[in-house]
Amino acid sequence: MAIMRFSTAAAHAMLDGTGGLVGYLNAGASAPNIKFYNGAMVATGDTALGAQVLLATLAFTDPIQAGVSANRAVVFAAITGANAVFDGTGTFAIVFNGNGDRAWACDVTLTAGTGAIKLGNTIFTNGLPVGLTESSISIPITIAT
Repeated sequence: MAIMRFSTAAAHAMLDGTGGLVGYLNAGASAPNIKFYNGAMVATGDTALGAQVLLATLAFTDPIQAGVSANRAVVFAAITGANAVFDGTGTFAIVFNGNGDRAWACDVTLTAGTGAIKLGNTIFTNGLPVGLTESSISIPITIAT
């Protein structure tokens, strides 16, 4: 098993500034956003979508975070005010920067699940509100593969 342990300074450098994740997400004239889909999750963050259906799009604040990360994490403001655009079960999401470029794809599960995004309900209903009350991304002290 490979093990990596990042220093706090390195973790913050990966998150902050123009060369870090926050800078990448803030790039562009639009707000970064997260799009929820149904169906099989894409194989990589760059894999084209196939038969998956867009269920909802939520816009992050712009900029996504002002200032620097704390405690090895970036905490995002709550997102409200969006409605689902299609009926279905959310299985994964893709985060896009302000240019519309992909940042990452991640799985979606119920709160008790192991997904990167945990929702109280993964059922999306066309026209009904969708939101995230709490979200963050962090770099752990140890990464083992």
